[in-house]
Amino acid sequence: MSQRINTETGQPVQRTHDTDAQFERITRGFAAPDVVPGGGAVGRAGAIVSASSGINVLAGLWLIVAPWVAGYSGQTGATWNEVAVGVAVSLIGLCRMLAPISTMMLSLVNLVLGAWMIVAPWLPNLHTGVTALSVWNQVITGIVIAALAIWSASSSVAGTRDRTA
Repeated sequence: MSQRINTETGQPVQRTHDTDAQFERITRGFAAPDVVPGGGAVGRAGAIVSASSGINVLAGLWLIVAPWVAGYSGQTGATWNEVAVGVAVSLIGLCRMLAPISTMMLSLVNLVLGAWMIVAPWLPNLHTGVTALSVWNQVITGIVIAALAIWSASSSVAGTRDRTA
């Protein structure tokens, strides 16, 4: 068995746990921080942020493919709006999943994008001649994105509060 060396002192580090399983058994039940150095979620707040952001990734992907799946891709303004917002929402959701607490402000960007999707069907220069299916898809998906962004941001605030307490 190799021995670890402390890089600051040059002295051998004494191992207290031979396996990760032993360490897991000993530490089970203790409160863990919401963020570990690699940015992964550990606590409840981080799990909520990751889950809501994961659903936002799916909502963004849906916006990207919806014009072709639902058959209204001929409406170029609505199609490109959905594709652009879908890409942004998906990328933001992915960033939030990877670093749930430290990227809280990105949820506010997703909130704005969700609100944009709700009002965009009624903007005359962007959506002339849109179908009811296109309007409903944008409004419902916008509501989902905005609601998940609020849930994600509020969980981040709770996680930050728990971590600093």
